[in-house]
Parts: sequence; C-alpha cells; structure tokens
Amino acid sequence: MLIEALRKVLLPALATRGFVALPLDGQDARSAEIRTAFPFGRFRRPGGSGFEQIEIQLDKRGRPAVRINAASVPKEGITHAVGPVACEDVWIHHLDRFVELYRFAPLRLWFSLPRRQRNEPTPQAYEDMVCRIADLLPVLEGALGDSGAGRWDLHVRRVQA
Repeated sequence: MLIEALRKVLLPALATRGFVALPLDGQDARSAEIRTAFPFGRFRRPGGSGFEQIEIQLDKRGRPAVRINAASVPKEGITHAVGPVACEDVWIHHLDRFVELYRFAPLRLWFSLPRRQRNEPTPQAYEDMVCRIADLLPVLEGALGDSGAGRWDLHVRRVQA
C-alpha cells in the first residue's frame, strides 16, 4: 500500500517540480538491498552547477516507513574513496553534503503511519501520509537552495561529512 501511495501521490508531485525518474539499472538493479531501499531509483533535475537529486528511501527491513534524501550533484561527478564516480552514477550517500527529510528530524523519525493505524492500515491512510511528504517538498527544495530556507525546519536534517 505504501508503494502504491508513493506512485499515486509523490511521483507525480516530483514530476510537476521537474524531477525525472532514473530507474535502477546495471549493478544497482541486481542488488536486492538497493531494490528494497530504493525501488524507484533516483529522481533528478537540472539545477545550479549540476543536478538536484532526490531518492525515496524505504526501510530496508520491510517496515512501511519512508524518508527522502536530497542533494546537489556536480555535473562533473565526484571523487569517492573508491575512485571517480560519474554524475549519473552518484548516490546521495556518496556526497559530503546532503539533506534528509523526516517526519521529525531531531529524532530521525521516518514517515510512517500513526501507531493507531498500523494494525489495520488502509490505502487512504498511506495516501494521507504521502500527501504530508509531498506538502514538504518546498521545504526540501529550500534546504537544497542557497537561500538557507528549511535550515531550522523540524523535518530537515542536514548532513555534512
């Protein structure tokens, strides 16, 4: 039900904002762990001196929970511990700086159904949850931009290595 709600609500919201889906391919598509955590692959749009990238990350243990990872990726790619990584192959966790969108960032609480709905979840409950995520996309975009918007938002965690 969570995957369907994401397909129905969040993917169109990302497309409206100019993000294009980059499905999993190659080695990423063969990895069960990556397929479980990132079933939609990555989403990218031109921005700044490269691309803005978003990843919809699901809980790898199968719990119906989601968080959003976002970053600006330089178009020349990056140099990682394993060597150079082309722009199209960069995952957000490869970067030194990125942001994560949570239900409550200070405690790193992922978006999930309220406790009272977890025993008998409905498609509508998941759609409502995903609508809350879609409503936070402007906050996420602000955190990616130079404006500093979203800096103190309770949903955004800034990561800098």
